[in-house]
Amino acid sequence: MTQSVTGLSNNAQSSSVVNSTQLTEISSDLLDSMLGIEVNSFETSGQSIEFDEASAWRARIAIAGSWNAVVETIVTGELASRITCAMFDMTPDELTEEDCSDAIGEVVNIIGGNIKGVVGGECDLHLPCVGKYSAQDDEAQNLQIAAHCGDGSLILSVAE
Repeated sequence: MTQSVTGLSNNAQSSSVVNSTQLTEISSDLLDSMLGIEVNSFETSGQSIEFDEASAWRARIAIAGSWNAVVETIVTGELASRITCAMFDMTPDELTEEDCSDAIGEVVNIIGGNIKGVVGGECDLHLPCVGKYSAQDDEAQNLQIAAHCGDGSLILSVAE
């Protein structure tokens, strides 16, 4: 089943500590510089992204301490496969669901660590929680960006 995420909300497009420019830079550094996956465009509002519940992934990680937030990424199945192949130097026919889960967990861990570095202060980064995407789990976010990479997309969000 394909679900449309219109989570790029206007309810609060800026977080008090982290902004969309920082999220864009962190995402670009990870995808383009680290994994070699070209980002075609970023957006901060407006367009919905279609996520196939059979193949898309969601990962969350909590930051707790002087600043508390949950960082979440939702990744289309196509981009999840590309990320996994790049991260583990694999071919698409070698991938397992466990490989994709590990890679998307590492993506949210890297992003969460970078956000924690931007925030500063006394904060702990918790372990990531990774699973298949379900629209039922969508929650309101303070700040979101979307990265479009060829045939796949990623939503990165922060909820305080």
